[in-house]
Amino acid sequence: MYLINCLEFRLIKFIFIVFLGMLATSLSPVKAEEDRPDVKEDIQREQETGNRQQQKLNKRLVSEQNIPQIEREIIEIFNFTPADVKFPSILIEGNYAVAEWINGSLSGRIFLEKNDSSWKIIKVIGMGADLDDLIEIGIPRKEAEVLMNYINDTDNQK
Repeated sequence: MYLINCLEFRLIKFIFIVFLGMLATSLSPVKAEEDRPDVKEDIQREQETGNRQQQKLNKRLVSEQNIPQIEREIIEIFNFTPADVKFPSILIEGNYAVAEWINGSLSGRIFLEKNDSSWKIIKVIGMGADLDDLIEIGIPRKEAEVLMNYINDTDNQK
């Protein structure tokens, strides 16, 4: 009987301590998440990630709006039949773009520059091009490097 009373007392004491702990934490002020450095850093990282994703989405939307213009320009310049020409890849970087085209057994790459709201062809190259070629035709180094990396990636996937 003594053992049962002792266990009951300990159980009651434990429940009382837990109750006091819960009461104390509910009454104590909680520090705002924004004031905690670890949470602040997490929030900032999430915002930066969201900003980068928004920038990528905006860039993709701009590209999607410009791609038909680029295709039309190439079709008109070379007098291609729209049904016969394919554009397996087009990349737009800033005011510059590279488009790969295939028309039957003929193919190549075309570099374009955007002036105001229209795209103009600045260089037609077969399948070979290097960074110096792009810089030589007036494409700034940063954009030229992005375009060349894209070309190399598409060539490696073939």
